[in-house]
Amino acid sequence: MLMYLALLCLLACLAGLLTRAIRAPFAQTLPLTLTGVSLAAYLFTGAGEKEWLPLFVLPAAAAAAFFALRRGAGPLRLGPPFFALLLAMGLTMALSGQIQLTVFDDVAHWGLFTRQISGMDQFPTAAQSASAFSDYPPGLQMLTAFLHLYTPRVTVAAMIDTQMLWYMGLTLPLLADFGWQKRWWSNLLLVGGEAAFLLVFPAFYTKYHQMSLVVEPVMTLLLGWALLTAWRSPRPGLWDLAAVSGALSLLAISKSTGILYALSGMAAVMALWAGPLRETARRGGPWARLTALGAAAAPPAFWLTWQVLCRLKGTSSYFTQDVSAGAFGPANLLEFFTGGGQAGEVIPHYLQFFCFEPLNRTGGLSALGALLLFWALVLALRRLAPRRRALTVAGAGLTVVFLAYAVMLCYSYLYLFDADEAAQLAAYHRYIAPLPIAMLYLALGALAPFAARLNTPRRRGLALACAAAAFAFGVNWTAATELVPGWFLQHRAPNVEEANWAREQTEMQPVFDSFVPEMYSRDASTLVLTEGPQWAHDCRLYKFELAPGGTLSLNPVEFGDDVAEKYAWWAAGGWPLKYVFCTWNGQTVADVLALTDAAGAPLRANCLYRMEADGSLVFEKELAAPAR
Repeated sequence: MLMYLALLCLLACLAGLLTRAIRAPFAQTLPLTLTGVSLAAYLFTGAGEKEWLPLFVLPAAAAAAFFALRRGAGPLRLGPPFFALLLAMGLTMALSGQIQLTVFDDVAHWGLFTRQISGMDQFPTAAQSASAFSDYPPGLQMLTAFLHLYTPRVTVAAMIDTQMLWYMGLTLPLLADFGWQKRWWSNLLLVGGEAAFLLVFPAFYTKYHQMSLVVEPVMTLLLGWALLTAWRSPRPGLWDLAAVSGALSLLAISKSTGILYALSGMAAVMALWAGPLRETARRGGPWARLTALGAAAAPPAFWLTWQVLCRLKGTSSYFTQDVSAGAFGPANLLEFFTGGGQAGEVIPHYLQFFCFEPLNRTGGLSALGALLLFWALVLALRRLAPRRRALTVAGAGLTVVFLAYAVMLCYSYLYLFDADEAAQLAAYHRYIAPLPIAMLYLALGALAPFAARLNTPRRRGLALACAAAAFAFGVNWTAATELVPGWFLQHRAPNVEEANWAREQTEMQPVFDSFVPEMYSRDASTLVLTEGPQWAHDCRLYKFELAPGGTLSLNPVEFGDDVAEKYAWWAAGGWPLKYVFCTWNGQTVADVLALTDAAGAPLRANCLYRMEADGSLVFEKELAAPAR
């Protein structure tokens, strides 16, 4: 925990030094620092040299300190956002210990992969990986990997803390225009209000805030920050290019859809920077042109590095498999556009969701509502901002992309998802949200400098009433208050799957508490003898708990008559530490294999055995039984 805090402080110090070195506010340098370190961690891990990452970070901090302390450097521009972040992150870290991962994707992928990659120096092969598919690149998880360079065992609380750091760090730019006031009590209210805004803002558009590691809400903020940075820098400099390019590059390696958002963001940025880009192309020197070309090439280049890594590691894509299976065949296309078959049922349901279903599942904006609000704010900006044409062109391009994406998402439900997922529109809220909410983020950030105009006797009351209504009716307060002690799971009605995950984790906790520490080592492999397959909840929880250590669930469902052969394969593996865990329902599997310990006694349920170099099993300890 101390090393985690030390590296977190290093990032904060680096962001603070950059405020002087590049003359930018802390609200802008912190996202730049988070994205830069994440991209560096990705590159070092891709090269298999993650342990050398400090050799990049420490010189970067030294260079920032040098330029920050030189004569003529700018002031230290921390401002209220810095103290608001300290307050909000302090509350998060103090209260996140009660959070459980209740979303399937967290236990089966995002949380599992975070634990795995934090304990390894390179990306795993397909055989080792938590996910055998390339659709889940680890861009956002690399920040957690950096913060756990010297504490490879990642707790759920630390995962939530880092996820909240992403949320808050990428929300800070919306507060960059709010500086110190003349009265001390005004400043206290300002810092407290900004801290509350950092904690609450994501709950306007997602229910996963404070309780999940899903990446789409953070991808939304990345795209919004890139667009807002481009809007705020009519004549972009080196650091503006670095911020926008870094955000879009990280977006491209955050999920399979990230490249779509990154390319859409690049097109919108080109519209916002059309004038400076034309001037650079006509009159700029070689350095200016190369810098612009490098910034534009970075997002697709990072995406290509992930594709190459996937080929080298042996992973494949869901999308590739679906295309080869004929998902985009003429028959499916005809059925979709004519509304035949299942399309006649799913499309009306989808349109109803698109028009009316709140993105945060309780109140507030639907996808269409967010789009309409964006254009209403753009019309308001046309009377205030001098670059209104560029914003209109960028918004029109993003709107076209969003509508095309919405059609593609509906098609995906029909021909890429299972039938029951299509009927339920599974995970619709997080799939549809990134583009319209990023557009809203841009509009809100563009309007922020004009907020002072509302502070007049005639406008103040109306502005406060509108803000109160937005918070009262637009926020998913359940999602915004998961951190309140005793409220997690108790003040909301989790769906059946979430409730099952929470209950089963609680039941299995006595077993986990009795594991020996060596089982968690990345050099360890545990053979789990069980009657259930690897996709059963118990097996997924064993795998999640023991990561970065490896696990293999040996069971008759998957292996049938080949269990003995699979056991021999595992026993011949080259792991330095090997354990056999006979679970509460694993004794029948042990009996089939006729396994005995070194004393000749048969293996017993709820017991752990260590495998010696000669293949014999030595009784390690009796473990607790699940609390069922």
